[in-house]
Amino acid sequence: MVRSALLTFVLLLSISGTGSLVDPTAVVHLKIVDAFTGNDLGTARVVSFKSESNGQDYAHSFRSNVAPGIPYDTYRLRLYQDGFYTAERIVVVKQAEVWVVAGLHLGAIDFDPASTQLTGKVQNAPANAGPIWVRITGVHSTQTGDAKVDDSGRFTIGGLYGDKVVLVVWSEGRVLYTSSLTIPSAKPITVDLKHQKTY
Repeated sequence: MVRSALLTFVLLLSISGTGSLVDPTAVVHLKIVDAFTGNDLGTARVVSFKSESNGQDYAHSFRSNVAPGIPYDTYRLRLYQDGFYTAERIVVVKQAEVWVVAGLHLGAIDFDPASTQLTGKVQNAPANAGPIWVRITGVHSTQTGDAKVDDSGRFTIGGLYGDKVVLVVWSEGRVLYTSSLTIPSAKPITVDLKHQKTY
């Protein structure tokens, strides 16, 4: 009787151990939008979705922007939509449901990023503030830009392209101001820190 119970216990352990060796997988969802307007562009055309560890490509797994059964790993994604430039993303798959939002830029637009810039002025900075910095981060893209605010409160961030962005003003680890805006901006912006709460 004891031997039978022990054998059952060992079998259960074996089954349990085998189950734990099954590699976890995830469902990956894609959402592509116009980087400038944020409008949904429908179904992405996935060029590749390659594992960084073994090079296996899961592009064929996507149907209507959804790919089930993707093993946990880090992937390099390339996708596009007709009339838009190809976008590339690094996608970390480490949970059951993964969402990837990619902003695409119109292929018909010809512009020089070097000539596209954001200028502005920061005013009413706290008296005890150290050097003040401005950062922009794309909402639908991976672009970022940084600038140090000069003694007159002015800043310029160049090399930009059209996008919805988040603007953050910070100093010595404290966030002084956040807002959203659209690049390109028709005129210089003014950031007033007088009544802003720091974080």
